[in-house]
Amino acid sequence: MTEDEVIKLAQEKGREMPTDPPGVEFFFYREELIALVDVAVKAQREKCAKMLDEMAAQDKHSNYYVVAAKAIRERGNK
Repeated sequence: MTEDEVIKLAQEKGREMPTDPPGVEFFFYREELIALVDVAVKAQREKCAKMLDEMAAQDKHSNYYVVAAKAIRERGNK
């Protein structure tokens, strides 16, 4: 994920990302960090699955991309 995507996810979780003023440190509590990482991983997983969906739409000879996208999504449900 890009830095902008991580910042957007943090903001969706209700966190403000400072612009690094001198002498100020920004940190997450453990639970917040775990929740943010979970959201980021789910978003990245779905992004990969969508790419495979697009490839599946172009591949008329196999179901490899469909199977791979399904496996990625199922992994997120465990």
